[in-house]
Amino acid sequence: MFWNERNGIVSTIESCIQFKNKTYISTIQGVYVLEDNNFNSIEKTKNTQAWKSIEYITNNGDTTLLMGTSEGIYMLVDGAVTKILNSFQTHALCKSKFYDDVIFYGYQKSIGIISSSNLKYKDEKLINNYNKIDLKDVFSFQADDICEDGEGNVWVSSDYSGIFKIRRTNKDIGNQLTFHKDSFDIKMYNDTTDDISIEESRFWLDQDRVIISTQKGLRVYDKEKDKFVPFDKFGEKYCNGSRYVRFFLRDKNNNIWLGIQKGQVVNIEVVRFQKDGNFQIDSISYRRMPDMSITSACIDEENNQILVGASEGLFRLDMNKIYDTKKKPNVFIRKVRINVDSIIFWGQKSVQTDIKRNIKSEYNNITFEFASPFFSNESKMEYSYYLEGYDDDFSKWTLKTEKEYTNLWEGEYCFKVKSRNIFMQESEITDFKFTIHPPWFRSIYAYIGYFIILGFIIYLIVKISLYRVTKAKIKLEQIVRERTSEIMQQKEEIIAQSEELELINVELEKLSIVASETNNAIAITDNKGNIEWINSGFTRMYGYELNEFIEKYGRNLIKLSTNKEIKKIFEQCLKEKKTVIYESRTKSKTGEGIWSQTTITPILDFNGNISQLIAIDSDIRKLKKVEQELLQKNEEILAQNEEINAQREELEEQNIAILTKNELINGSIRYAKTIQTAILPFKERIDKHFENFILFRPKDIVSGDFYWYVKSKNYHFIAAVDCTGHGVPGAFMSMIGSSLLNQIVHNDNEFNTANILTKLNELVIFSLRQEHTDNNDGMDVCLCRIERQESSAKIQFTGAKRPLLYIQKNNIKIERLKGNRKSIGGTQKKRNVIDFTIQEIELENDSTIYLSSDGYIDQNNSSRKKFGTSKLISTLESLSQEDLKRQHEILNSKIETWLEGTEQRDDITLLGVKL
Repeated sequence: MFWNERNGIVSTIESCIQFKNKTYISTIQGVYVLEDNNFNSIEKTKNTQAWKSIEYITNNGDTTLLMGTSEGIYMLVDGAVTKILNSFQTHALCKSKFYDDVIFYGYQKSIGIISSSNLKYKDEKLINNYNKIDLKDVFSFQADDICEDGEGNVWVSSDYSGIFKIRRTNKDIGNQLTFHKDSFDIKMYNDTTDDISIEESRFWLDQDRVIISTQKGLRVYDKEKDKFVPFDKFGEKYCNGSRYVRFFLRDKNNNIWLGIQKGQVVNIEVVRFQKDGNFQIDSISYRRMPDMSITSACIDEENNQILVGASEGLFRLDMNKIYDTKKKPNVFIRKVRINVDSIIFWGQKSVQTDIKRNIKSEYNNITFEFASPFFSNESKMEYSYYLEGYDDDFSKWTLKTEKEYTNLWEGEYCFKVKSRNIFMQESEITDFKFTIHPPWFRSIYAYIGYFIILGFIIYLIVKISLYRVTKAKIKLEQIVRERTSEIMQQKEEIIAQSEELELINVELEKLSIVASETNNAIAITDNKGNIEWINSGFTRMYGYELNEFIEKYGRNLIKLSTNKEIKKIFEQCLKEKKTVIYESRTKSKTGEGIWSQTTITPILDFNGNISQLIAIDSDIRKLKKVEQELLQKNEEILAQNEEINAQREELEEQNIAILTKNELINGSIRYAKTIQTAILPFKERIDKHFENFILFRPKDIVSGDFYWYVKSKNYHFIAAVDCTGHGVPGAFMSMIGSSLLNQIVHNDNEFNTANILTKLNELVIFSLRQEHTDNNDGMDVCLCRIERQESSAKIQFTGAKRPLLYIQKNNIKIERLKGNRKSIGGTQKKRNVIDFTIQEIELENDSTIYLSSDGYIDQNNSSRKKFGTSKLISTLESLSQEDLKRQHEILNSKIETWLEGTEQRDDITLLGVKL
């Protein structure tokens, strides 16, 4: 039996319970009861979010139903509903086994204890006499599930934080509880120490064993090892992470019912125990369940049924009924088409059909349609097919009911298909034989024609080749005659050049004598300034032979010069092809400083190009000494004048310096704001694709928050980022973050949001050298990738300590996706090892998403009260019917009113995007 929205279930089921032969469900819209095959809302819980309900027998024998909701705890007695605990968002309830009339409850900040001793439930005035104890000083995490083991230890599960064991260390007075922080010993178990998944871990107390179901499978508490170990009693597959066990229940016949979910596929498996203690696992009988997400389950022992709450509604399964899973299905080929719409087979065999199976080559695109009627979940029937003569083997199992083959080669084929039902029973194979004839251009007559044409082509090639060889021979003889004439002419030119070189050698001998006897240092270089030769005067002036000089200073004369203008002077010499003169100071081999005047003269070749340079150095130390003496006297006179003026100007300069520094600092910050504004995406770019608003209020001139948007391929990326600090330090972090995000998406072509934040984390640590310094700056990020479709949009979300808020089209309820409890950046000691994960949702067009930093919700008013997440969500829900421009005006006005009388404490960023 199945109930859904047609029976009054209008929202997600959080839990279900059988109470006094009635079925109750807790949903995000309140608690509902099944009456006359429809679910009716319990009025006082209407429009509240309900999580957990438990049955409870009081001291005076009354059997009650306690309901944990977002507005506190409600009690149902004899059809009357009364609120017994106000204001707490109660996520979990647990009746104590060790303490009379004690109930543990878990809420968003801690756990608490209530006692109803001597309470008269029908007297509402005594409701306030409940003994309510808050254990915030003992346990300060959100409690999402609670249980109590056989030794009185209280176990608490806190999503994304871990599993906690609370053990009392003092002795109780009678059966009454005494509470203070020294009365408890608390130990935490997490994914690092116990290899458990801390996301949505839930307790199952089975024969006093504490079992938790996690996304890594089942784990059981080992008291001797004091840790959680894999629960492999029913096989490794339930504890190796391949299956997510959503519920674990034991019925009155000692059988264990397991709800297994992998992706969107759900299956109910039963561990059936025999009298000898052995067991068998039935994973087939209940595969009739549709694909959906399981949220809860409970056992109706009186009717021997199991209730399963899921995303599609509430299912009731008869635990005694075992379906026939051995029946094999049949598979039929319903239709065979060639090309697009020509049908050659309608699912019946005849003589005429066999004739049509001879197919011409132009109809070699063939499509097979097949079906396998089955009484249970026909939509989940799987098929495997094989085209003999084309495929190597049967295909993988698929839900598709047709297969197309295109451009088949001529030959004989046989298409085979088989089916498999949800109970893994396979059908017999059905086949369809056909033949495809070759086209005319691959017939025997075509090949004979090809052979004749090929022979004619070879004949033409041979004739053309002989003609070309003859022409080439004639041309080669002509080239030989021309080359012989050129060689004779070159011989005559070489003889003339030889005579000219003899004359040049005579002149060079004369120049060599002059160069060796002069006291000036002479160096000959190539046209780039590389030294090729020096004279003896160079050695006498500087003390270096050529090899010594090159070994110590290198070969390039220009790079060795100490003259600051040498590059400009050298370029002038090369450009104008004229002599240049400059001065420089160098050291000799003995360390003596030498002032020299260098004259560089270019040597031109026959074409007027510079082939070599001649550099002549003259010793001008005596001249420099006289110049130095004159300069020293002039400097003494100037120094006396400057000293007189310096004292008068000193005070003015100090005042100007102070004013200048202040103006520079303020100007730098204002310019930093200009730079930061430039890196933010232009709103017009976002307006082209989405209706949106951007509420951006820096605390100082510049902001540690920034928003980011890029479009790459078919994806739109948008993010709200909160960097460490605010003002100038935060602004630097925002510019680094924006630049790195652009690099990851545009340069690295990374489109996976989890990988983008992982790379951003690595690049921030590397850029700020956080592995080697005390720098611990980082950032919190809300990142979305939007892929637009015709009537909806796919959202891929990853958060670094920031959530994503969204509201579906025609809805007024804000939904939230939590981010990972991990920031971007920070030192390794302080970073946790949680990986960034992806959450994907598909929203209809006109739905809205909201991205924000924590500045809006953390803002204090004049009473030092934070604005808070709840208030922001309720504000957005109240604005759900307004356009985004109006939402922006109201949100800005609300924060202005909230800020009245106090200073803004942090940067504020809030984005709204309509899909």
